Amino acid sequence: MFHHSVRKISVYKNNECKVFANMALLNGLGEAAFFTIFPLILNDTLKSESVVSLYYSLIAIAVFLGSMLSTYLFSKFSKVWIIKITLLVSVLSLLGMTIAKNIWELSGVDIPRAICLTLANLAISIFVFDFSTNSNISRNEARYYIFMNIGWFIGPILGGYIAKFTGKESVFIFVSGIYLISLLYFMHQHIIVKNKNINHKKENISLKIIFNNTIEYFKNKELIKVFLVALGLNFWWAISYLYIPIAVENLGYGTDVVGYVVSGGILPLLLLEGFVGRSADKNGVKKYIIIGFLFLSILTALFTILESSPITLIIAFAVVNIGAAFIEPLKNSYFYKASKKEDEDKFFGIYNLSNPIANMAGPLIGAALIFTGGFNAMWIASAIILLAFAIISTKIKE
Repeated sequence: MFHHSVRKISVYKNNECKVFANMALLNGLGEAAFFTIFPLILNDTLKSESVVSLYYSLIAIAVFLGSMLSTYLFSKFSKVWIIKITLLVSVLSLLGMTIAKNIWELSGVDIPRAICLTLANLAISIFVFDFSTNSNISRNEARYYIFMNIGWFIGPILGGYIAKFTGKESVFIFVSGIYLISLLYFMHQHIIVKNKNINHKKENISLKIIFNNTIEYFKNKELIKVFLVALGLNFWWAISYLYIPIAVENLGYGTDVVGYVVSGGILPLLLLEGFVGRSADKNGVKKYIIIGFLFLSILTALFTILESSPITLIIAFAVVNIGAAFIEPLKNSYFYKASKKEDEDKFFGIYNLSNPIANMAGPLIGAALIFTGGFNAMWIASAIILLAFAIISTKIKE
Protein backbone atom coordinates (compact mmCIF):
# COMPACT_ATOMS: atom_id res chain seq x y z
CA MET A 1 0.00 0.00 0.00
CA PHE A 2 2.97 2.24 0.50
CA HIS A 3 6.65 1.80 -0.19
CA HIS A 4 9.50 2.20 2.18
CA SER A 5 13.11 1.48 1.41
CA VAL A 6 15.61 1.75 4.23
CA ARG A 7 19.03 0.19 4.29
CA LYS A 8 19.16 -2.30 7.18
CA ILE A 9 21.67 -0.77 9.58
CA SER A 10 22.59 -1.35 13.19
CA VAL A 11 21.51 1.64 15.24
CA TYR A 12 23.39 0.25 18.21
CA LYS A 13 25.91 -2.56 18.04
CA ASN A 14 24.15 -5.93 18.44
CA ASN A 15 20.84 -4.19 19.15
CA GLU A 16 19.55 -2.57 15.98
CA CYS A 17 16.00 -2.01 17.29
CA LYS A 18 16.98 -0.31 20.54
CA VAL A 19 16.00 3.22 19.49
CA PHE A 20 12.53 2.18 18.40
CA ALA A 21 12.02 -0.07 21.40
CA ASN A 22 12.83 2.87 23.68
CA MET A 23 10.36 5.04 21.77
CA ALA A 24 7.77 2.30 22.11
CA LEU A 25 8.33 2.42 25.89
CA LEU A 26 7.84 6.19 26.05
CA ASN A 27 4.85 6.26 23.69
CA GLY A 28 3.33 3.27 25.48
CA LEU A 29 3.65 5.03 28.82
CA GLY A 30 1.88 8.10 27.45
CA GLU A 31 -0.86 6.13 25.72
CA ALA A 32 -1.46 3.98 28.80
CA ALA A 33 -1.88 6.96 31.12
CA PHE A 34 -4.18 8.61 28.59
CA PHE A 35 -6.43 5.62 27.85
CA THR A 36 -6.69 4.69 31.53
CA ILE A 37 -8.21 8.04 32.50
CA PHE A 38 -9.78 9.40 29.29
CA PRO A 39 -12.78 6.99 29.30
CA LEU A 40 -13.51 8.17 32.86
CA ILE A 41 -13.33 11.83 31.81
CA LEU A 42 -15.72 11.16 28.93
CA ASN A 43 -18.08 9.22 31.19
CA ASP A 44 -18.11 12.14 33.66
CA THR A 45 -18.87 14.53 30.80
CA LEU A 46 -21.36 12.50 28.74
CA LYS A 47 -23.04 10.61 31.63
CA SER A 48 -23.56 7.48 29.52
CA GLU A 49 -21.36 4.50 28.64
CA SER A 50 -23.23 4.13 25.35
CA VAL A 51 -22.56 7.73 24.33
CA VAL A 52 -18.91 7.34 25.33
CA SER A 53 -18.80 4.31 23.03
CA LEU A 54 -20.21 6.36 20.15
CA TYR A 55 -17.57 9.04 20.76
CA TYR A 56 -14.83 6.40 20.54
CA SER A 57 -16.29 5.11 17.28
CA LEU A 58 -16.32 8.60 15.77
CA ILE A 59 -12.67 9.12 16.74
CA ALA A 60 -11.90 5.73 15.18
CA ILE A 61 -13.40 6.92 11.89
CA ALA A 62 -10.93 9.81 11.91
CA VAL A 63 -8.10 7.34 12.67
CA PHE A 64 -9.30 5.15 9.80
CA LEU A 65 -9.04 8.09 7.41
CA GLY A 66 -5.60 8.87 8.84
CA SER A 67 -4.50 5.30 8.22
CA MET A 68 -5.64 5.62 4.61
CA LEU A 69 -3.72 8.91 4.40
CA SER A 70 -0.59 7.10 5.57
CA THR A 71 -0.39 5.45 2.15
CA TYR A 72 0.18 8.82 0.53
CA LEU A 73 2.36 10.29 3.28
CA PHE A 74 4.76 7.35 3.51
CA SER A 75 5.16 7.36 -0.28
CA LYS A 76 5.99 11.07 -0.41
CA PHE A 77 7.80 11.96 2.79
CA SER A 78 10.55 10.60 5.04
CA LYS A 79 9.24 8.57 7.95
CA VAL A 80 11.80 10.37 10.12
CA TRP A 81 10.06 13.69 9.50
CA ILE A 82 6.60 12.16 9.83
CA ILE A 83 7.48 10.89 13.32
CA LYS A 84 8.82 14.31 14.33
CA ILE A 85 5.80 16.26 13.08
CA THR A 86 3.17 13.85 14.40
CA LEU A 87 4.72 13.74 17.88
CA LEU A 88 4.87 17.55 17.96
CA VAL A 89 1.21 17.85 16.95
CA SER A 90 0.32 15.26 19.60
CA VAL A 91 2.05 17.35 22.28
CA LEU A 92 0.17 20.49 21.24
CA SER A 93 -3.17 18.66 20.93
CA LEU A 94 -2.94 17.27 24.45
CA LEU A 95 -2.16 20.72 25.84
CA GLY A 96 -5.21 21.97 23.95
CA MET A 97 -7.36 19.32 25.64
CA THR A 98 -6.61 20.90 29.03
CA ILE A 99 -8.43 24.10 28.05
CA ALA A 100 -11.33 22.57 26.09
CA LYS A 101 -14.62 23.81 27.55
CA ASN A 102 -17.06 21.30 26.02
CA ILE A 103 -17.20 18.00 24.17
CA TRP A 104 -16.98 19.73 20.77
CA GLU A 105 -13.76 21.55 21.64
CA LEU A 106 -12.40 18.39 23.23
CA SER A 107 -13.07 16.31 20.12
CA GLY A 108 -11.60 19.09 17.95
CA VAL A 109 -8.16 18.59 19.52
CA ASP A 110 -8.58 14.86 20.23
CA ILE A 111 -8.99 14.02 16.52
CA PRO A 112 -5.54 15.35 15.44
CA ARG A 113 -4.01 13.66 18.51
CA ALA A 114 -5.49 10.30 17.51
CA ILE A 115 -4.50 10.61 13.84
CA CYS A 116 -0.95 11.74 14.59
CA LEU A 117 -0.29 9.02 17.17
CA THR A 118 -1.52 6.44 14.65
CA LEU A 119 0.87 7.73 11.99
CA ALA A 120 3.79 7.90 14.44
CA ASN A 121 3.23 4.35 15.67
CA LEU A 122 2.86 3.05 12.12
CA ALA A 123 6.17 4.64 11.12
CA ILE A 124 7.97 3.26 14.18
CA SER A 125 6.53 -0.20 13.56
CA ILE A 126 7.80 -0.13 9.96
CA PHE A 127 11.27 0.83 11.16
CA VAL A 128 11.31 -2.25 13.41
CA PHE A 129 10.69 -4.35 10.31
CA ASP A 130 13.30 -2.44 8.30
CA PHE A 131 15.98 -3.24 10.86
CA SER A 132 15.07 -6.95 11.10
CA THR A 133 15.69 -10.07 9.06
CA ASN A 134 13.39 -13.01 8.41
CA SER A 135 15.20 -15.03 11.06
CA ASN A 136 14.75 -12.53 13.89
CA ILE A 137 11.57 -10.63 13.00
CA SER A 138 9.46 -12.41 15.65
CA ARG A 139 12.05 -11.75 18.35
CA ASN A 140 12.40 -8.09 17.37
CA GLU A 141 8.63 -7.68 17.29
CA ALA A 142 8.46 -9.31 20.73
CA ARG A 143 11.18 -6.95 22.05
CA TYR A 144 9.30 -3.97 20.61
CA TYR A 145 6.07 -5.00 22.34
CA ILE A 146 7.85 -5.84 25.60
CA PHE A 147 9.23 -2.30 25.78
CA MET A 148 5.85 -0.87 24.82
CA ASN A 149 4.21 -2.95 27.53
CA ILE A 150 6.70 -1.77 30.14
CA GLY A 151 5.35 1.69 29.35
CA TRP A 152 1.80 0.37 29.52
CA PHE A 153 2.59 -1.16 32.92
CA ILE A 154 3.95 2.07 34.41
CA GLY A 155 1.58 4.50 32.66
CA PRO A 156 -1.75 3.46 34.23
CA ILE A 157 -0.35 3.63 37.77
CA LEU A 158 1.13 7.08 37.19
CA GLY A 159 -2.03 8.25 35.39
CA GLY A 160 -4.24 6.90 38.17
CA TYR A 161 -2.32 8.66 40.92
CA ILE A 162 -2.00 11.91 39.01
CA ALA A 163 -5.76 11.88 38.39
CA LYS A 164 -6.50 11.10 42.04
CA PHE A 165 -4.37 13.83 43.58
CA THR A 166 -4.36 16.61 40.94
CA GLY A 167 -7.50 15.96 38.88
CA LYS A 168 -8.24 13.80 35.87
CA GLU A 169 -7.57 16.53 33.29
CA SER A 170 -4.01 17.02 34.58
CA VAL A 171 -3.19 13.66 32.97
CA PHE A 172 -3.29 15.48 29.60
CA ILE A 173 -0.32 17.63 30.69
CA PHE A 174 1.61 14.59 31.91
CA VAL A 175 1.05 12.70 28.64
CA SER A 176 2.03 15.71 26.51
CA GLY A 177 5.30 15.86 28.47
CA ILE A 178 5.99 12.17 27.77
CA TYR A 179 5.47 12.66 24.02
CA LEU A 180 7.76 15.69 24.13
CA ILE A 181 10.49 13.54 25.70
CA SER A 182 9.90 10.91 22.99
CA LEU A 183 10.25 13.58 20.29
CA LEU A 184 13.47 15.00 21.76
CA TYR A 185 14.91 11.50 22.20
CA PHE A 186 14.15 10.63 18.58
CA MET A 187 15.71 13.87 17.34
CA HIS A 188 18.84 13.12 19.36
CA GLN A 189 19.10 9.57 18.01
CA HIS A 190 18.58 10.82 14.45
CA ILE A 191 21.66 13.03 14.93
CA ILE A 192 23.61 9.90 15.91
CA VAL A 193 22.57 7.91 12.83
CA LYS A 194 22.37 10.73 10.27
CA ASN A 195 25.66 9.69 8.66
CA LYS A 196 24.41 6.14 8.11
CA ASN A 197 22.74 7.22 4.86
CA ILE A 198 19.18 6.26 5.69
CA ASN A 199 17.44 6.78 2.36
CA HIS A 200 13.71 6.89 1.75
CA LYS A 201 12.53 5.95 -1.71
CA LYS A 202 9.60 8.00 -2.99
CA GLU A 203 7.11 6.83 -5.55
CA ASN A 204 3.80 8.12 -6.85
CA ILE A 205 0.75 6.49 -5.28
CA SER A 206 -2.69 7.06 -6.82
CA LEU A 207 -6.15 6.14 -5.59
CA LYS A 208 -6.33 3.58 -8.38
CA ILE A 209 -3.16 1.89 -7.14
CA ILE A 210 -4.50 1.87 -3.57
CA PHE A 211 -7.79 0.35 -4.75
CA ASN A 212 -6.00 -2.29 -6.84
CA ASN A 213 -3.68 -3.18 -3.96
CA THR A 214 -6.67 -3.57 -1.65
CA ILE A 215 -8.43 -5.89 -4.10
CA GLU A 216 -5.22 -7.88 -4.56
CA TYR A 217 -4.74 -8.18 -0.80
CA PHE A 218 -8.20 -9.62 -0.17
CA LYS A 219 -7.87 -12.10 -3.02
CA ASN A 220 -5.17 -13.84 -0.98
CA LYS A 221 -6.84 -16.25 1.49
CA GLU A 222 -3.87 -16.36 3.85
CA LEU A 223 -3.64 -12.56 3.98
CA ILE A 224 -7.35 -12.43 4.80
CA LYS A 225 -6.64 -14.66 7.80
CA VAL A 226 -3.73 -12.39 8.76
CA PHE A 227 -6.12 -9.44 8.66
CA LEU A 228 -8.72 -11.26 10.76
CA VAL A 229 -6.17 -12.22 13.44
CA ALA A 230 -5.14 -8.58 13.79
CA LEU A 231 -8.80 -7.52 13.71
CA GLY A 232 -9.64 -9.94 16.51
CA LEU A 233 -6.88 -8.73 18.82
CA ASN A 234 -7.61 -5.08 18.04
CA PHE A 235 -11.28 -5.74 18.82
CA TRP A 236 -10.24 -7.01 22.24
CA TRP A 237 -8.07 -3.93 22.90
CA ALA A 238 -10.89 -1.63 21.76
CA ILE A 239 -13.33 -3.30 24.16
CA SER A 240 -11.03 -3.79 27.13
CA TYR A 241 -9.34 -0.38 27.23
CA LEU A 242 -12.68 1.40 26.95
CA TYR A 243 -14.88 -0.64 29.28
CA ILE A 244 -12.59 -2.13 31.94
CA PRO A 245 -11.66 1.29 33.44
CA ILE A 246 -15.35 2.28 33.48
CA ALA A 247 -16.34 -1.10 34.95
CA VAL A 248 -13.78 -0.74 37.75
CA GLU A 249 -14.98 2.77 38.58
CA ASN A 250 -18.59 1.53 38.53
CA LEU A 251 -17.60 -0.99 41.21
CA GLY A 252 -16.85 1.99 43.46
CA TYR A 253 -13.07 2.19 43.15
CA GLY A 254 -11.02 5.33 42.51
CA THR A 255 -8.67 6.19 39.67
CA ASP A 256 -5.69 4.78 41.58
CA VAL A 257 -7.29 1.32 41.60
CA VAL A 258 -8.24 1.74 37.92
CA GLY A 259 -4.56 2.34 37.24
CA TYR A 260 -3.53 -0.77 39.18
CA VAL A 261 -6.03 -2.93 37.26
CA VAL A 262 -4.91 -1.69 33.84
CA SER A 263 -1.25 -2.09 34.83
CA GLY A 264 -1.97 -5.58 36.15
CA GLY A 265 -3.35 -6.44 32.73
CA ILE A 266 0.06 -5.70 31.25
CA LEU A 267 1.94 -8.16 33.49
CA PRO A 268 0.94 -11.24 31.41
CA LEU A 269 2.26 -9.49 28.31
CA LEU A 270 5.57 -8.63 29.94
CA LEU A 271 6.02 -12.14 31.36
CA LEU A 272 4.96 -14.18 28.33
CA GLU A 273 5.59 -12.26 25.11
CA GLY A 274 9.34 -12.96 24.97
CA PHE A 275 8.72 -16.68 25.40
CA VAL A 276 5.92 -16.65 22.82
CA GLY A 277 8.05 -14.79 20.26
CA ARG A 278 11.00 -17.17 20.64
CA SER A 279 8.78 -20.27 20.56
CA ALA A 280 6.89 -19.10 17.47
CA ASP A 281 10.16 -18.63 15.58
CA LYS A 282 10.72 -22.37 16.09
CA ASN A 283 7.20 -23.82 16.06
CA GLY A 284 5.07 -21.42 13.97
CA VAL A 285 2.38 -19.01 15.09
CA LYS A 286 -0.81 -21.06 14.65
CA LYS A 287 -1.24 -22.83 17.98
CA TYR A 288 -0.25 -19.78 20.02
CA ILE A 289 -2.84 -17.59 18.31
CA ILE A 290 -5.58 -20.21 18.82
CA ILE A 291 -4.72 -20.53 22.52
CA GLY A 292 -4.76 -16.76 22.87
CA PHE A 293 -8.23 -16.23 21.43
CA LEU A 294 -9.67 -19.19 23.37
CA PHE A 295 -8.33 -17.83 26.65
CA LEU A 296 -9.68 -14.33 25.93
CA SER A 297 -13.09 -15.77 25.06
CA ILE A 298 -13.42 -17.97 28.16
CA LEU A 299 -12.24 -15.35 30.66
CA THR A 300 -14.40 -12.61 29.13
CA ALA A 301 -17.46 -14.83 29.50
CA LEU A 302 -16.54 -15.44 33.15
CA PHE A 303 -16.72 -11.69 33.88
CA THR A 304 -20.51 -12.05 34.11
CA ILE A 305 -20.23 -14.76 36.77
CA LEU A 306 -17.58 -13.01 38.83
CA GLU A 307 -19.42 -9.69 39.20
CA SER A 308 -20.76 -10.79 42.61
CA SER A 309 -17.15 -10.74 43.89
CA PRO A 310 -15.60 -7.36 42.96
CA ILE A 311 -12.06 -8.30 44.07
CA THR A 312 -12.12 -11.50 42.02
CA LEU A 313 -13.53 -9.60 39.04
CA ILE A 314 -10.81 -6.95 38.98
CA ILE A 315 -8.17 -9.71 39.22
CA ALA A 316 -9.83 -11.40 36.23
CA PHE A 317 -9.71 -8.07 34.35
CA ALA A 318 -5.89 -8.35 34.56
CA VAL A 319 -5.44 -12.11 34.16
CA VAL A 320 -7.49 -12.16 30.92
CA ASN A 321 -4.57 -10.65 29.02
CA ILE A 322 -2.67 -13.93 29.25
CA GLY A 323 -4.64 -14.62 26.07
CA ALA A 324 -3.51 -11.38 24.44
CA ALA A 325 0.13 -12.23 25.25
CA PHE A 326 -0.13 -15.26 22.96
CA ILE A 327 -1.28 -13.14 20.02
CA GLU A 328 0.23 -9.65 20.23
CA PRO A 329 3.90 -10.46 19.47
CA LEU A 330 2.90 -12.70 16.55
CA LYS A 331 0.33 -10.78 14.51
CA ASN A 332 2.87 -8.61 12.65
CA SER A 333 5.35 -11.43 12.13
CA TYR A 334 2.47 -13.55 10.80
CA PHE A 335 1.84 -10.83 8.22
CA TYR A 336 5.49 -10.75 7.13
CA LYS A 337 5.63 -14.55 6.84
CA ALA A 338 2.35 -14.77 4.91
CA SER A 339 3.13 -12.05 2.37
CA LYS A 340 5.69 -12.16 -0.40
CA LYS A 341 8.78 -10.06 0.11
CA GLU A 342 7.94 -7.81 -2.84
CA ASP A 343 4.38 -7.26 -1.54
CA GLU A 344 5.15 -6.33 2.06
CA ASP A 345 5.36 -2.59 1.48
CA LYS A 346 2.15 -2.19 -0.52
CA PHE A 347 0.11 -4.50 1.75
CA PHE A 348 1.28 -3.32 5.19
CA GLY A 349 -1.03 -0.30 5.26
CA ILE A 350 -4.04 -2.43 4.26
CA TYR A 351 -3.23 -4.93 7.00
CA ASN A 352 -3.05 -2.11 9.57
CA LEU A 353 -6.57 -0.95 8.71
CA SER A 354 -7.69 -3.72 11.08
CA ASN A 355 -6.90 -1.36 13.96
CA PRO A 356 -9.23 1.56 13.12
CA ILE A 357 -11.91 -0.85 11.87
CA ALA A 358 -11.86 -2.68 15.22
CA ASN A 359 -11.90 0.63 17.06
CA MET A 360 -15.01 1.65 15.09
CA ALA A 361 -16.85 -1.65 15.34
CA GLY A 362 -15.96 -2.53 18.94
CA PRO A 363 -17.45 0.55 20.64
CA LEU A 364 -20.48 0.52 18.31
CA ILE A 365 -21.22 -3.09 19.25
CA GLY A 366 -20.57 -2.26 22.89
CA ALA A 367 -22.85 0.79 22.79
CA ALA A 368 -25.76 -1.20 21.38
CA LEU A 369 -25.31 -4.07 23.85
CA ILE A 370 -24.85 -1.91 26.94
CA PHE A 371 -27.92 0.12 25.97
CA THR A 372 -30.07 -3.01 25.62
CA GLY A 373 -28.58 -5.46 28.15
CA GLY A 374 -25.92 -3.73 30.22
CA PHE A 375 -22.30 -4.76 30.73
CA ASN A 376 -23.12 -8.49 31.00
CA ALA A 377 -24.61 -8.53 27.50
CA MET A 378 -21.52 -6.76 26.18
CA TRP A 379 -19.12 -9.22 27.84
CA ILE A 380 -21.04 -12.29 26.58
CA ALA A 381 -21.22 -10.98 23.01
CA SER A 382 -17.52 -10.11 23.10
CA ALA A 383 -16.71 -13.64 24.29
CA ILE A 384 -18.67 -15.12 21.37
CA ILE A 385 -16.87 -12.84 18.89
CA LEU A 386 -13.47 -13.81 20.31
CA LEU A 387 -14.43 -17.50 20.08
CA ALA A 388 -15.21 -16.94 16.39
CA PHE A 389 -11.69 -15.55 15.90
CA ALA A 390 -10.26 -18.64 17.64
CA ILE A 391 -12.13 -20.83 15.15
CA ILE A 392 -10.84 -18.74 12.25
CA SER A 393 -7.30 -19.16 13.60
CA THR A 394 -7.52 -22.95 13.21
CA LYS A 395 -7.32 -22.31 9.45
CA ILE A 396 -3.94 -20.58 9.67
CA LYS A 397 -1.27 -22.10 7.48
CA GLU A 398 1.93 -22.82 9.40
